[in-house]
Amino acid sequence: MLKKEIIIVVPGANSLLKWPYWIQGIVLFFLKLMKIEPVYLDHKKIWHTKIGFSKSEVLWLHWGRGIISISKWFAVRKLRRLINHFMHHPVKIIGISLGGEVIIEAIRNREYSNIKKVILVCSVNEIKKIPQEEVDTVNIYSVSDRFSKLAIELLSFDRGRRRLLGKHIKNVDLPGMTHRNFCYNDLISNGKYKGKRPTDVVNLFLKD
Repeated sequence: MLKKEIIIVVPGANSLLKWPYWIQGIVLFFLKLMKIEPVYLDHKKIWHTKIGFSKSEVLWLHWGRGIISISKWFAVRKLRRLINHFMHHPVKIIGISLGGEVIIEAIRNREYSNIKKVILVCSVNEIKKIPQEEVDTVNIYSVSDRFSKLAIELLSFDRGRRRLLGKHIKNVDLPGMTHRNFCYNDLISNGKYKGKRPTDVVNLFLKD
């Protein structure tokens, strides 16, 4: 009998309102200089009920959601334990923003036969090329997402890219979507998926 499909969602870093006031001020100053809209609302709360299907079990990874390396390191460990816990189930994993990088680090150079698909959404990819032996990955991004571009440059020292390389990678560009648009699950205004929301696109690839 086929075991129930498990969908693991890895949220990104906390929204700006959860950061200390003095850090908020610094970040807002630089975002204003870069003409980038800040993300005030928690994307986890917005996306929480919009992913998955009745026949799947959706689990959200609980982690500190900080931007420092130690917070991400604990998240990677926790995700690996969760993947191993469901070793006998088909598993699909979704990462939003920094959550995408948590996934990439968790599965790199490891063989997980239970992982059927990875979906990255506005991911902060600290590497640009994922080895061929990794699982099938859908990388949903936008060239208009300047926040992800800035975060990747700061965290990866220019080793990462929004658009990933690799034979198992499918890159999906959603035109005109900013990081805030992704996090707020706003309507897509252009392109193939016009009129849909990022969660709708994710669900389409979960079915595929």
